[in-house]
Amino acid sequence: MLLDANSPKATFVAPKVSARRRLTFKLRVTDMSGPDTVKGADSLPYYLNVWVEPQTSARRTH
Repeated sequence: MLLDANSPKATFVAPKVSARRRLTFKLRVTDMSGPDTVKGADSLPYYLNVWVEPQTSARRTH
């Protein structure tokens, strides 16, 4: 789940997994208010791989 999507430093919550798993995210930025001549222009996509580890009861936070 993406949090603070309109922030320059958005974060996400990874899904729970039962085994170590690689997740691939595709990020594309749309500039709706910048100084460029084309409003709403999209950036090129950026792909990010993140390894997610299963949570253990000792590492869970509430």
